[in-house]
Amino acid sequence: MDSYYFLRPNSKIKLDVITANIISNFEVLFDIFDFNELGSLATIDIEFMISSCINSTFKILSKNKEADLDEIQKLVEDGFSKEQRIDITEFIKWAKNNEECLTLFELLSGAEQEKKKGK
Repeated sequence: MDSYYFLRPNSKIKLDVITANIISNFEVLFDIFDFNELGSLATIDIEFMISSCINSTFKILSKNKEADLDEIQKLVEDGFSKEQRIDITEFIKWAKNNEECLTLFELLSGAEQEKKKGK
């Protein structure tokens, strides 16, 4: 089974099945966007991370689209209080229990596979 088995586009991710690969992806993203290395992100950092990932995916797939910033803000606000700083444990717990985040990882994986096909 390849490492993207649970992340392939058009597959149904079972929310109760979270692999080490998915958690590892969450950790990498968290670390990349933890610019000040405090070990936590503000909600605006998480919003920026999600919009950056979505816009990058659109670019890789040559889609002329942009992330819906209002929708992203609502997604993050529904999970965290505005002033809260989120550590990696809280972020992983939120992300792996959030269907939209898991769908984002489906899209990111699909974009990576699509890019590999194009080479």
